[in-house]
Amino acid sequence: SINPIFNIVESLCENTFDLEKYTYMSTAEAKELTQQLLPTDRWNKEPGAQLFSTSRPNVILIILESFSANALSAMPNLQRLAKEGIYFSNAYASSFRTDRGIVSLMSAYPGQPTSSLMTVPSKSQKLPQIGKSLKNAGYSLHFYYGGDENFTNMRSYLINGQFDNRVADRDFPVKDRLSKWGAPDHIVLDRAVREICTRYKQTPNKRYLDVILTLSSHEPFDVPFSSKFKHPYLNAVAYTDNCLGKFVNTLKQSAAWDNTIILLASDHGYPYPDGISNYDPLRYRIPMAIIGGAVQRPMEVTTLCSQIDLVPTVLAEMGIKCNPYLFSKNILDTTQTEFAFYSFNDGFALLTPEDMVIIDAKANMLIKGSNAYLNRQAHAFMQRIMEEIDVL
Repeated sequence: SINPIFNIVESLCENTFDLEKYTYMSTAEAKELTQQLLPTDRWNKEPGAQLFSTSRPNVILIILESFSANALSAMPNLQRLAKEGIYFSNAYASSFRTDRGIVSLMSAYPGQPTSSLMTVPSKSQKLPQIGKSLKNAGYSLHFYYGGDENFTNMRSYLINGQFDNRVADRDFPVKDRLSKWGAPDHIVLDRAVREICTRYKQTPNKRYLDVILTLSSHEPFDVPFSSKFKHPYLNAVAYTDNCLGKFVNTLKQSAAWDNTIILLASDHGYPYPDGISNYDPLRYRIPMAIIGGAVQRPMEVTTLCSQIDLVPTVLAEMGIKCNPYLFSKNILDTTQTEFAFYSFNDGFALLTPEDMVIIDAKANMLIKGSNAYLNRQAHAFMQRIMEEIDVL
């Protein structure tokens, strides 16, 4: 599965942008129903929360492999840090795989049931992306990953996102590539924080975006760590959480801390506890937070939201244009409709604070829920996702 050639062939076989399959109504009706969730003028408002002590903080996005909200007990550092910053306690992943999760976080584009935008450069290069948004605002971009950046065409996606500085498995000595996937998280996070602190010391007036993708909490959960958790998934999560705690502690001791925000979010959830259904909303609950010295004050945000809302919320607070992010909203704008949408293999779901619908797209039938209007909105939202992909 880590062979790039095999992965590309597999993606081509599985990756189908089947607009006809996801067409349920006229485009006009689909737009009208979707706009009731996402008004077209929602980005025209001035930011109101004033989250940060500076309009241009350094930004670090840490994408946490397979971190599920159901496994918070194995994340003492993340829980502690979330209380120091802004914790989104009702957040959902948009999809079920890393390639979808990265695009959901960095481009704020929802995942699809049977396709992956990242694997099709001709389309993914046209997406908005946090890298492009911040590069236009004068930021220097850096990406860190201990594995193969060619996996699912991630390298192409990052280059199109203007990440000229990328660290991947090839940049670590063979002795440090200790796992199936590459260099484990403690090695990658140690390198990242050293370079971040050095950069800030040398060029304190420059602004940086650093994106770090962890990998050790992915199956087969082979980590250099032994915790009180016997379940291999929980032990691996506890290991990455330990690495995260050390990363933040080091950054706190540097001059960079006061001008930095760190976005913490999972790429997707994980089927824990064992036996949880792949379409169950609990499968998609994820931890999500903004921490850092530039965060004005701690708060818990209970608004129902999605990982696709995180980056546009931050950009809006920084006064950066968010109109290209078609399917997301500012979580902190209390006038917006609360909802989360996610897709699973051959299905999708729409959640609101009051209700939910879960839909089997293959059979075009409800798995859960009975709200006819919400069902229609869910179908409209799914159709609009595919229609926008079709014109990319």
